[in-house]
Amino acid sequence: MKRFLPYAVVLTAFALPLSAHAEGFALGVRAGTLGAGVEGTIGLSERINLRLGANSYTYSYDETIEDIRYDADLELKSGALILDWHPFAGAFRVSAGMLSNKNGVDLTATPTGSVTIGGTTYPFGTAGTLDGEVRFKSGAPFVALGWGNAVAGNKGFGLNFEIGAVFQGSPDVELASSNPAVPQSDLDQEEREIEDDLDNFKVYPVLSLGVSYRF
Repeated sequence: MKRFLPYAVVLTAFALPLSAHAEGFALGVRAGTLGAGVEGTIGLSERINLRLGANSYTYSYDETIEDIRYDADLELKSGALILDWHPFAGAFRVSAGMLSNKNGVDLTATPTGSVTIGGTTYPFGTAGTLDGEVRFKSGAPFVALGWGNAVAGNKGFGLNFEIGAVFQGSPDVELASSNPAVPQSDLDQEEREIEDDLDNFKVYPVLSLGVSYRF
């Protein structure tokens, strides 16, 4: 997780010298399903732009479901390297790129009654506390359609909109119990069942709105 911000800073540092020789340069902010983010846009040609960005969002929640108290932390963190193609040399764009994907969930499950783990039922107090994490593929392809060209026209502010998807692969779930008497085989089976339940998140939807300033 700690490499996320240095990654974005290094990309931006390399991008700034390029902007002096490009078709235009813009900085912007955006908000959407990947979190809140910042990005730089470099115009490589009349129809092609390069975007470098970073997104982040954290949310904590707790809830009790079927005699289990869940304390969870959702973390959305990603760095992006994206090419925008404006086929008509206007605002409409087709985008593709890669995300350094650090999205995931950390959770603690505390049973308040009997609980079933991997097909085995444990009476209250015998399963211990379960700690788990959900992670996805670290390098995730990204595609989108959008409206807005941050480096078109004269300097000033602009708006942009984007809808697309991140292909982040199947989830990887890891569980551990505070009670060593819970066999690893039960935890492994429970991990597989949770991974099956989360399989729809292999494709993560992207919807965002941004504001940019062209220099």
